[in-house]
Amino acid sequence: MEEIQVTVVDSQEVVSLFIQPSTASVLSVNGNTGDVVLDPDDLDDTATTNKFVTASDITLLGNTSGTNTGDQDLSGKQDNITLTTTGTSGAATFAGDVLNIPQYSGGGGSVLSTTVGEPAGSDTIRNIVSLTKAEYDAGSPVLDTHYLITDATPPLASLLEDTTPQAGGELDMNGHSIVGEAQATTGTGATTIDWRLGNAFNFQFGAFNETFTFTAPSKAGTFILKLVQDSVGSRTVTLPGTVKWTSAGLPPTLTETATTGTDIITFYFDGTNYFAVDALNFA
Repeated sequence: MEEIQVTVVDSQEVVSLFIQPSTASVLSVNGNTGDVVLDPDDLDDTATTNKFVTASDITLLGNTSGTNTGDQDLSGKQDNITLTTTGTSGAATFAGDVLNIPQYSGGGGSVLSTTVGEPAGSDTIRNIVSLTKAEYDAGSPVLDTHYLITDATPPLASLLEDTTPQAGGELDMNGHSIVGEAQATTGTGATTIDWRLGNAFNFQFGAFNETFTFTAPSKAGTFILKLVQDSVGSRTVTLPGTVKWTSAGLPPTLTETATTGTDIITFYFDGTNYFAVDALNFA
């Protein structure tokens, strides 16, 4: 209870009045009557443990749980975000301060990251959208949006992984040659040469004359067949009908010398036929 002293002037007496605190509703504040409404801007919660939360804060907090809706701006917050790579499928998620991008391994493709409106080398994290390449191609990219293409073709570790490599222009070897392992076999009477596996083939006759079958490459090219006689010598070859010769359409007579008799036949394949030129009797 609060005690208030009041001096009564007329009687020159001092009277002590005791005022009982009231629990009734406040009738006015600073002369204003009616409902009294205070918002967070009217209050100082600097030293308050439980801070006030605005409607926009609630919206922002709601969007940081689960899949990112694109409503929040993550500008300048990249240092506070943890990147994880859990899972092999599904959309990228942003929960709290953790951004998870699945690995998309195996048949699921990989992630191709592209940002619209960001300068080269920028590491600023913007709005993040996860979609397929078809969806990306069909849509209209939005400025300051980071796109995760979930079914992109993963980059190759080497050319060995690409069975059909293609150059976008002339191939400049910068003064270096193109080399490779020659195919090779010893004859058994019938040999198939797959020219898709290499441009050179070293053939050693066995104890037979040899009949050859060619597996054609997918494009035109030049191919070389080296023939070496066995210890008996005088072996002959039968080549496919697609092989064309210059001299009356007849194949040459191979060197008959046993063991060392060596001949080389060069073919230009135009996509249909093999045009042959022979070089015989190498010492």
